[in-house]
Amino acid sequence: MKKLGIFIGKIFLCGLILSCSVEVINEEKYTVSYESEYGTVPESFEVTENNVLTKEQLPVLEEKGYTFGGWYIEETKIEVGYIVLSNITLTAKWTVNTDTAYKVIHYQQNIDDDEYRLFETEEKSGTTGSETEAIAKEYVGFVSKDVEQGTILADGSTEIKVYYDRKIITLSFDSDGGSKIEPITGKYGTSITTPENPTKQGYSFMGWDSELPKTMPAEDVIFKARWQENSFGLMVKAPVQSDIPNLANQLFWVQKLPLWLQKNIQVIVGI
Repeated sequence: MKKLGIFIGKIFLCGLILSCSVEVINEEKYTVSYESEYGTVPESFEVTENNVLTKEQLPVLEEKGYTFGGWYIEETKIEVGYIVLSNITLTAKWTVNTDTAYKVIHYQQNIDDDEYRLFETEEKSGTTGSETEAIAKEYVGFVSKDVEQGTILADGSTEIKVYYDRKIITLSFDSDGGSKIEPITGKYGTSITTPENPTKQGYSFMGWDSELPKTMPAEDVIFKARWQENSFGLMVKAPVQSDIPNLANQLFWVQKLPLWLQKNIQVIVGI
């Protein structure tokens, strides 16, 4: 009878062990995988059936130029506590930032050579991946070259460079009948060498109608000469009738002068 009890006990123990083994063997395991176009993609992992996802298993990703919008299975957003009943792939969704920074750098041409120097930097922003909207500025004495746009990079490193050439300015001189003065041409801002004064027969040069600048102005300018007509006086005193022949002699002498000079001589009879 004692042996029978021991035998039954052994059978019961074996059944218990066998039952436990079957439960372990039949426990399902599933794989949770991740997919993301941006950021650092987490490694996949295994969970047992009916396991719930934790906050650590649904990490928030980061990527410059984009905003993380959560983990999804197709169109369903997966939250903490989601029960895993099969193999799943979590896909990250992103929103493109509309305030990604980029720079527009303006360069102006040097006076002494054809190189350029940094003049001004603008801080701008736009949508990641879209085209920049750089606009050339209006600078006195400069004309911009064509602006080449670029793509706004997510990391904010995009730089658009805009170049400006100095205007080529011409100063012209209208001598108004006087000797010719050659025009002066040069870059905006360059030093000016004052030209020699013009000459005009029978006139004195009184300067130009506006003051000559020391450096090239921003626009072309025409300067017109100002003249003052020369005049001469010939005084012949004829206090008595006997001096009239002397006066006639002086008038004869005047008639021998060039016409332009005759026009400017006044014969005055003094008493």
